[in-house]
Amino acid sequence: MSKKLILSSFVALALASPAMAEPANTSDTFPSDGYMQPDYTYLNAAVQSNLGVYEGNVTATAEYADVIYSVNPGWYLPAAGTEPAQCLANNYCSGATNLLYSETENQAINTCPIGYNSAEAGSDSIVDCYKECDIVENAVSMMEGGKDYYATGPDDCKIESCKPGYSIVGRGITGDHILSRVGGRAGTGTTPSDDTWSVDYGRENGMLVGDARCSVQTSMNTGQLLDDIKLTSGQSCYCNITEFKSSDGSFNNEVVSKWMFVGAAGANDMCAKECGSMCADVMSKMDGRTEYLRSALIKQISYVAERCDPNTITITWENADPADVSANNAGSVEYGGDIRTPVKATEVPGKTFRGWIFQKLSQ
Repeated sequence: MSKKLILSSFVALALASPAMAEPANTSDTFPSDGYMQPDYTYLNAAVQSNLGVYEGNVTATAEYADVIYSVNPGWYLPAAGTEPAQCLANNYCSGATNLLYSETENQAINTCPIGYNSAEAGSDSIVDCYKECDIVENAVSMMEGGKDYYATGPDDCKIESCKPGYSIVGRGITGDHILSRVGGRAGTGTTPSDDTWSVDYGRENGMLVGDARCSVQTSMNTGQLLDDIKLTSGQSCYCNITEFKSSDGSFNNEVVSKWMFVGAAGANDMCAKECGSMCADVMSKMDGRTEYLRSALIKQISYVAERCDPNTITITWENADPADVSANNAGSVEYGGDIRTPVKATEVPGKTFRGWIFQKLSQ
């Protein structure tokens, strides 16, 4: 009786035990790099050349390779994340390649610079960072909602009102505006240093200032325009424009242009010494080639700003000959500026001229 019970118990135990699973994949070749993949049977592979031992114990170590991530402009790779996320507000994300997983750090995201702390979500450039608009000179107040962008971003600062004696004037600095003044006329080019240049187109036209850089990055065509270049020593000379200003200092605006390839120097060590002069020559000389290149680069510029400019007041001088008024440019004055009087007053028999006084209108 007991023997039957024992036999029945063994049968029950055997029925309860799970069947041993077999790997889903089979290969008769052991991996040449040694990396065995999951769920495989490697036939006849348990030999010393693969195991490293003839007997005893051996450990199969799990090894991993880093996943390389890339993110597009306007996106970043969050800490402990494997999927890109939209750039956070008050930051900018220019895009990146060759990123590795990080448990603790956000990658390919940059905080907006001090003073320009704001940016919309999804911003992809530092020029998207902005601050509230400062009150411009001679203004009383600014319109709400305006943004002053970093560098030369598209500022939308609007003046609400100016101080008495001043009016709102929009001054547009664009490539076409400068070209209409400069045209094909030659300017005076200078090289303040090896890596900068400037050209003065005359008092009425203004000055352009820019950078000159040598790069290992080559361009097939003179005049090719690029957003970015590799700033490492090489033989290719590139120019850009960073500033448009007046000769007398009455206005000064930062601007941004693309990089333009203007030519190659004879050797790497000579390029740094020659590039500034090459840029100044292209932007100042008067011939078909330089006019074409100058036009292509200047057209990249765009900047518009509002100002409170002094009102122009016309003065009528009684008892003064128009020629005497014109000789001293006395016919008008800017509010807050100098008053110039005519050369002389008309003589009146029996009278001694005491001077001109303004008949002030009630305001």
